[in-house]
Amino acid sequence: MISAVYPVSRTSPSTPPSHTVTGRFPSIEDRFIDNWGRLAEGFGMQSNVGRVHAALYLADGPVGLHEVAADLSMELEQCSEHLQTLVSLGVVRSHGDDAESFVAERDPWSLFMTTVRERARREFTPLLASVRAVNALAHEAKSATHVRTDKRRSARMERIAHFTSFVDQVAGLLETFSSLGAGPLAATMRLASKLGMR
Repeated sequence: MISAVYPVSRTSPSTPPSHTVTGRFPSIEDRFIDNWGRLAEGFGMQSNVGRVHAALYLADGPVGLHEVAADLSMELEQCSEHLQTLVSLGVVRSHGDDAESFVAERDPWSLFMTTVRERARREFTPLLASVRAVNALAHEAKSATHVRTDKRRSARMERIAHFTSFVDQVAGLLETFSSLGAGPLAATMRLASKLGMR
């Protein structure tokens, strides 16, 4: 069992009375898993996707579907769907010839970069194409007489162009982050943090 590696007492006096231990996880690990679930929601994912991810992150090695579901008190079908979501994001991979066990990436920076890269590919890139298409229409409209002579409408076209420029810069930033890789990015962020503290 995953929980077998965590010899933490369920009745620790430091555990708030309002906290309910989920499944078979001791309180500290359980609270970590719940926090990861809330963090996943911040990235626009379901909380339980994050909880499954956290359980695999804490595990000592490959873990099977049934074990993850049991430790999180989760239905098998739901747990399986969440595992497939994590696999498709690239932060969890199947293990073994039967592909019935799963392991998670342990490096937080790699997790972050993989998630950002995949979410950008799935969601930001299609949105970027749409934003650029609208901007192209706005640019074309600016040359039309009825828009040129309408100061308010012309100003709106300029604001659309300004926003599109911002989105393009964000896209470039994401591309730069992705190309750096987890190690160099972590070093860059640590340096930026030190400079910001001065």
